[in-house]
Amino acid sequence: MCGRFTLLTPWEELLRTYDAVSEMEELEPSYNIAPTQQIVAVIHDGNKRRLGTLRWGLIPPWAPDKKIGSKMINARAETLVEKRSFKKAFQKQRCLIPADSFYEWKTEDGKKQPMRIQRKDKTPLTFAGLWEKWQDEDGSKISPAPSSQPKPTASCSRFITECRLYSHLLLRTSGSIGNSKSQINCSHC
Repeated sequence: MCGRFTLLTPWEELLRTYDAVSEMEELEPSYNIAPTQQIVAVIHDGNKRRLGTLRWGLIPPWAPDKKIGSKMINARAETLVEKRSFKKAFQKQRCLIPADSFYEWKTEDGKKQPMRIQRKDKTPLTFAGLWEKWQDEDGSKISPAPSSQPKPTASCSRFITECRLYSHLLLRTSGSIGNSKSQINCSHC
């Protein structure tokens, strides 16, 4: 399962692609987005799509601390409705996660080689995601209110579907599922 991805697309292009609004004005490009870091996500607030940041790693509301989030970076589509950790978020709190590429590992001759996977036309990929609100005992919150301040706004997990090995559930910007092999390019890092 993927534990790293990239996002290099300019902010204005993301706003156009997802027909979203945002209070944020800039985005730092990254070739190495890792679990527990802030990631870009699109959440529908009931009126419009908002582009903001979430902490990567879903923290269920019942979790005693945020450490569990580093282990909950991907959710399996076949168990979403069964797992207590993802059930509520899957029903009511979904999001879109833009990425330009993601990394998978290939083992050859006992050595692991990272593979960067991206669309041939280099347009953004869209992962299906889930988000959740969480509050620490001291009152510190990780909640989904996108803002221009660089603070955690929610925790999330991408969800994936099983296809031979696990593959990512990619969405077209229209919201339909896309998995065309002709549109995906894989290269050694």
